[in-house]
Amino acid sequence: MINMKKEFGPDYASIADVNFKTKYRANCYCNTVQYEVCSDPVDSKICHCLACQKLHGAPMQWAAIFHKHDVRIIEGMGSALDKGQFQWTAGHPIMCLSS
Repeated sequence: MINMKKEFGPDYASIADVNFKTKYRANCYCNTVQYEVCSDPVDSKICHCLACQKLHGAPMQWAAIFHKHDVRIIEGMGSALDKGQFQWTAGHPIMCLSS
């Protein structure tokens, strides 16, 4: 079954918002989920969890943090998971993070 959902949730910017001015574009590791951000990061972090270590092949991963209302998912809505959870993506050898 194909998920035809067009919005990620009420806390996130709408894909239909004509006033949204894209500053950054990014995607998850496998490129299934693509998103845009309209502001600079509010903070950053270094994560040392085992999942990040395996995904990056390093002892840590750096991540930029944005307000949800400044982020909108533009592709892969059905694959995007809230709360930064990991998922296995069919056809891909590693798990992928979308937060």
